[in-house]
Amino acid sequence: MLLVGILPSSLACQATTKANCSPRPNKPRWSILMDWPTIILRDCPPCTRHLLSISPGSKSRGTAATVISVNLWTCLKLEQGAVDEFLVSVSGSGFASMEIWAGMALLGVLGFVLGFALNYGSICTVIATRELVSEKRPARFIAIVECAIWAALIYAILETSPTMQRGWSPLGYMVPAAILFGIGLHVNGACVFGSVGHFGNGDSEFAFTFFGIFAVLYIESLFGLFPDQPPVSASVPFGPVLFGIALLATLVLRLGVSIKSESNFWRLTLSMGTIGTTFTILAVFAPGFSITASLGSIVSIPVAGPMTLACMFVGSLVSARFRKRQFGLKWPTINTIIWRTVGGILMGMGALLIPGGNDTLLMIGFPMGAWQAALAYMLFVATLAALIAKFGSMAKSWS
Repeated sequence: MLLVGILPSSLACQATTKANCSPRPNKPRWSILMDWPTIILRDCPPCTRHLLSISPGSKSRGTAATVISVNLWTCLKLEQGAVDEFLVSVSGSGFASMEIWAGMALLGVLGFVLGFALNYGSICTVIATRELVSEKRPARFIAIVECAIWAALIYAILETSPTMQRGWSPLGYMVPAAILFGIGLHVNGACVFGSVGHFGNGDSEFAFTFFGIFAVLYIESLFGLFPDQPPVSASVPFGPVLFGIALLATLVLRLGVSIKSESNFWRLTLSMGTIGTTFTILAVFAPGFSITASLGSIVSIPVAGPMTLACMFVGSLVSARFRKRQFGLKWPTINTIIWRTVGGILMGMGALLIPGGNDTLLMIGFPMGAWQAALAYMLFVATLAALIAKFGSMAKSWS
């Protein structure tokens, strides 16, 4: 497969004069999608879609774009004459550009850092909820909210809108889906973030959590059980200054509640800042990025999504190795395999219907100010808290 021909917005305007468009003077930004091989050039919110076919070996007059021995399909979304998304899918043979490989390497590094931070800070919604319910220690739960504020701050600084791969489901689907996701969290014993961290500790049974999630996404893609929702994107509601003030207030609050009971304030602070920053940059380079979305992209056998996910697991493993100065793999039992797989299936079903897991809601839904994200998150946390209060939980911090 060959990726070529990043066309400037001026070409898009020449090719779609009926859209009454005119190019913007600023240089368009490109980013790598999770569906390899694809390039997306982002500029402004989508409005309409146009198709442009360029024959093999053609050269566009007045541009530097040349397509050599490939079949090129482009999809342009334009609003008020500016290019929003420029998708290029190419089949053929040849060498991928250095820019693409550099972008892939950047995704891998960001995935590694994200996985390292998840393990380093014991980041998990189940752990945070158990500490809040059973031990009356809210510090870790506040830190999770802090992570979402970090993400919103980075979006605001980069002047980029958070993007969901699929739009929100109707309440009739979302409410039961959020409850189902909360049940899945309790059965699994960890959220999506926590499962990555546990795997780094050598708890190999948590790999079956992701197998369960993948199975749900694969079956849905195979049979098309649910209608596709168009992507949704919205600007962050406030500017960097207000988000900076909110972040500072959250840090002060967490410090106040953790002075007597917590000794890992700075560890959590560093971890949350790193997670919020790396996740958001990943989402900017790969619009709609999330851990569950990376699993789903395996269905179409791309490269970027699985590679990012694999680097995340490697980062978690390396973090545990540095922290414990040793690494020991714990082989799963039949019982743990069943629990993790069932938990993953329930989480996958919930994430499919919301849509999105706890990572998507926190790092994409919250920054865009979506009430659907707040509702879904509160519902599955309330479900999880009720189950912990009734049946207890073995989830606990490892750092």
